[in-house]
Amino acid sequence: QMGKRKVEVEEEVEEEEEQSESGSEDSMMGPEMPFPVIRVFFGEVVDAAKPLVVPVPEAPWRLCVTQAVLVADDKVPDGTRVVLKCGLDSAKTVVGHFRVGAVETIPLSVLEFPSESDAAFSLSTKVKGKIEVHLSGFFEGVEIPDDYEESDEDGEEDEDDEEGDDDDDEEGGAAKKKMIMGGDDDEDEDDEDDEEGDVVMGQDDDAEE
Repeated sequence: QMGKRKVEVEEEVEEEEEQSESGSEDSMMGPEMPFPVIRVFFGEVVDAAKPLVVPVPEAPWRLCVTQAVLVADDKVPDGTRVVLKCGLDSAKTVVGHFRVGAVETIPLSVLEFPSESDAAFSLSTKVKGKIEVHLSGFFEGVEIPDDYEESDEDGEEDEDDEEGDDDDDEEGGAAKKKMIMGGDDDEDEDDEDDEEGDVVMGQDDDAEE
């Protein structure tokens, strides 16, 4: 019975240690709290006479252009070809070909420009007249709390405290287990001493008889 009781107590101690360790890991990880993403509408017009340069705000913002729409004067003949170019600092890369009266809308599938850059756009055509391309999309960024750095430092301090608590829990569990094991050994030794005493007493009684 004593051996069975000792096993049960050891299992309880191990369960308490596992629960303590799992609880510490959950508290250290904490709930995931991603910063909310913010999107602000972007819309500009570029014409053949003057290139367009759009300064992108500093991090964590970026510019995403998603669509380009051609707007031409009625005097511009159908079938007129218009080329849209873009790039960083200067417009050198062709991203779309328009045809007046045929192809006047081009989805750009998120044309991205990084933070603190200059997004440049230009048009080229051989026909004179009022020709514009309307660009639309959004500026994307995240809303970072003002106290983000302070909260991060507090999180590190909390982690240090929790690590210290884990060490204390481990030492306490080990000490508890040691006390339990030691208590059983003492009881076993006491039982052995009693048995030896009974044997000695029996021998003395025989001698007297």
